[in-house]
Amino acid sequence: NEAADKITRGGLKGLLGMSASEWYSDNPQILEMLWRCFSEGIIIREEIPWQMVTTGEHKHFAVTFAPVPPDLVMHHAEDITERKQAEEALEESHTLLSSIVEGTPDAVFVKDAQGRYLMANSSAAKIIGKPVQELLGKDNTELMPIGVARRIAETDRQIMDTEESRVGEEHVPVQGTTRTYHFIKAPYRNHRGEVAGIVGIARDITERKQMEENQQRFLVNAAHQLKTPITTIVGAAELLVTKQDLNIAKRRQLLDHIFSEGRHMQRLSETLLRLARVGWDQREPSLKVVDLDAAARRYRVASGSTLGSSQ
Repeated sequence: NEAADKITRGGLKGLLGMSASEWYSDNPQILEMLWRCFSEGIIIREEIPWQMVTTGEHKHFAVTFAPVPPDLVMHHAEDITERKQAEEALEESHTLLSSIVEGTPDAVFVKDAQGRYLMANSSAAKIIGKPVQELLGKDNTELMPIGVARRIAETDRQIMDTEESRVGEEHVPVQGTTRTYHFIKAPYRNHRGEVAGIVGIARDITERKQMEENQQRFLVNAAHQLKTPITTIVGAAELLVTKQDLNIAKRRQLLDHIFSEGRHMQRLSETLLRLARVGWDQREPSLKVVDLDAAARRYRVASGSTLGSSQ
C-alpha cells in the first residue's frame, strides 16, 4: 500500500516478486515468525528493530503476522521509531536522575498532598530504618513517633499552602538517638502546574552542630582564661606607673606578675592559633619544646639589670 511505499521511500517496487527468504535474508527472526504464523496458523505480534533494505535506515516496527487461508500470510508493520526513541530518552533521563539521587548521601524524597512518600532514596530510607519499598505509599505517622510526624506534617502543609520553599532544621529520632537535619523543601507540582505535594532534601548536620556547640563553650572558657591575666597585668602595670616610691623588690615582684601572666596569655594564644590552623588546613603545626624556667630566669636577670641601672 501507499504507507509501505512511503516507508521504503519508493523502494517497494524493487522488492515485489521476491521470496520471503530473499527479502528477510539478514533477519532470521522475521523468517521464524513468518514460518510459525504459516505453519501453526496463529497471529504473531512483536516489536522489533529493523534495518530497512531499501534505505539502510535503522527503525523500530510493531509487526503483526496473520494467516490468510489457504496459503498466505498478511504482514502488517507500524513504524514506532519515534515512540521507541522517546522511551529510550525517557529511560536515559530516569537512569541519570536515579544515579544523582542515589549517589548523594543526603536524603531525597517526594511526598503527595497527604504526606505519603511517592519517592525516596536509600539515604532517606536509612534515616527511617526501613527499605525504600516499605516507605512508598506511607506517611510519617506510620514510620516515626507521632509527635515528630505531626511536626513535620505541619511544616509540609505550610509549604503547600504558601507555595513557597523553606529552609530549616528538624530533629528526628534515629536508632535510639536524636539527629539534627538541615532541610530544603519546596512545593511539588504535577503536570498541570498544581501543587500536589512537596519535594525535599535533608542533610545530617548532627556532628556539625555538636562541633559548633563545643566551639562556643571553648570560646567562652578562653575569654575567661584571658580575662584573669589581663586584669593582673593591668593592675600590676598601674601600680608601677602610679607608685613611684616602690622599692626594687616590689617592682621586681610586679614585673614577675606581668611576665608570668603574659606568658600565660602567650600560651593560650598559641593554643588558639594552633586550633585555628588545624581547623583551616587539617594539619598540625610544627611544635618545639621551650624551657620556660630558663626563659624566666633570663628575663629576671635582664629586668633586674635594667632596674638596677635606673636607680
